[in-house]
Amino acid sequence: MSADDEVELDPVRPNAVWSAIRGFGRIASSTMLQYRIRGLEHVPRRGGALVLLNHQSFLDPVLFGLALPRPISFVARRTLFDHAFVGWVLRNTYVIPLDREAVSPSSIKETVRRLRSGFLCGLFPEGTRTEDGAVAEFQTGFVTLVRRGKVPVIPAGIAGAFEAYPRGAKFPKPARVRAVIGPPLDADVMQLLDDRKTDDFVRVAREHVVECFEDAERWRLQG
Repeated sequence: MSADDEVELDPVRPNAVWSAIRGFGRIASSTMLQYRIRGLEHVPRRGGALVLLNHQSFLDPVLFGLALPRPISFVARRTLFDHAFVGWVLRNTYVIPLDREAVSPSSIKETVRRLRSGFLCGLFPEGTRTEDGAVAEFQTGFVTLVRRGKVPVIPAGIAGAFEAYPRGAKFPKPARVRAVIGPPLDADVMQLLDDRKTDDFVRVAREHVVECFEDAERWRLQG
């Protein structure tokens, strides 16, 4: 079953559940986390696109999605969908079920379907949350989505979410969080995939995400 078998989702227009959660979340994140984001002009208003984001905390997909002008699909463990209410919320907030802790064939298929159908999707190429706040090396699994999705690839970085809710913490704490979205990877970078230079593409894609993260970190420290 795909994440939206029971719920009809629009790739551009947020539904009532998404809008309500976003409204409440914006108030909570701006007060507790002083959350700010820039680079929204790089997010296409229509059409599929894949956002590559560093992974600092469980807060990342929520915070990043709050500020966007359109819904974004991230992934979550399929077991979370087994709970009736939680599953309903996840489906209505565009979340894609993940069979395991790595990108599974079913989640790849669903993500590619959404990308080709004009949805905005988000991915954490590190594969797991950071241990120390830094951007870890990228796993190569996301390359399959880039190749099959055939949509713009947008790098982004978030800083401060690690300080607010690191691994092992039971509850979030007040912190200053910033996010920066960069321009889509240009044709020269995408050409690396056509030339079968996968390792080079992964390296360059990570460099763009790191640049966004470092920009967000400088902004966060400036206040």
